[in-house]
Amino acid sequence: MTPVCSAFLLTAAAGAATGIGAFAAFFMSSKKTGVLSCLLGFSAGVMIFIAFRDIWNQALFLFLQSAEQRHADWAALFFFGIGAATTALIDVLIPKAQNPHAFDQFSNTQNIVFKKDPSHLMRLGILMTGVFILHNFPEGFAVFMMSASDPAIGPAIALAIALHNIPEGIVVAAPIYYATKSRQKAFWIAAVSGLAEPLGAIIGYALLAPFLTPFLLGALFAAIAGMMVYIAFDELIPTARAYGHPHLSVWGIFSGMVLIGISLSFF
Repeated sequence: MTPVCSAFLLTAAAGAATGIGAFAAFFMSSKKTGVLSCLLGFSAGVMIFIAFRDIWNQALFLFLQSAEQRHADWAALFFFGIGAATTALIDVLIPKAQNPHAFDQFSNTQNIVFKKDPSHLMRLGILMTGVFILHNFPEGFAVFMMSASDPAIGPAIALAIALHNIPEGIVVAAPIYYATKSRQKAFWIAAVSGLAEPLGAIIGYALLAPFLTPFLLGALFAAIAGMMVYIAFDELIPTARAYGHPHLSVWGIFSGMVLIGISLSFF
């Protein structure tokens, strides 16, 4: 088998691991909102940790290939802000049936009852699918290029990517399942985000390799980090707390960070 074929198969296997996480949708109970609070918190923890521990560092590494440390730091921060601002603009432009952060207060109690809006959960799941596709596309290209250039490290890189793709599948599947009550939809929509990895390898190898400079790739990674952090703080954490289990959502956040930290330690 040629190094190119081997690198592509490794990239496809790493992307397919997203489906393992998506398979968790088959074991979710749509009646247990505490589980949803925990899973949405878990999703936020995964996205925040990946953004700052993994994607931000990749962006800095790429910027440092063409700039000194101070300029690389500013470039990463600038494109991080561009990513967050872009997501905020999309959030404003996409119509919402209801404000996802709205709540009703009952005068006879001190409790705050949040609106549990399935359409918002579906929108949240699709938004995260799009962000992970953007994340997985250059990641697949990077895995492919590293595996093709050095076949000895290809399996280790693919394994590390696969391990942190598993919780990404859970991140997308959870809100979609709770919105639709369909395990099949949750699984397939979540699994689609993993297909971006081999697609990134194919398109990158065929079309983009001659044009992708380290600076442009770094800008893309930094912007994606901004998108992920914005979604975590603006959508995931408020929604997790809205389902009435704030402590479970916090445990979910830290569980997600710990799990993704363990998986990234394989790098």
